[in-house]
Amino acid sequence: MNLYLANIAGKLLIISQFTLYRNYKKGRRPDLWKQASSSLAEIR
Repeated sequence: MNLYLANIAGKLLIISQFTLYRNYKKGRRPDLWKQASSSLAEIR
């Protein structure tokens, strides 16, 4: 049986497995191409 979340009023929690490193050197929009080191990551 295949069910869609929208049809059953389901919820979805997505958790990233890595912390992105933001680089603002090239303007106002962040460049998110690198992964931050584990020492910079924090639990919120």
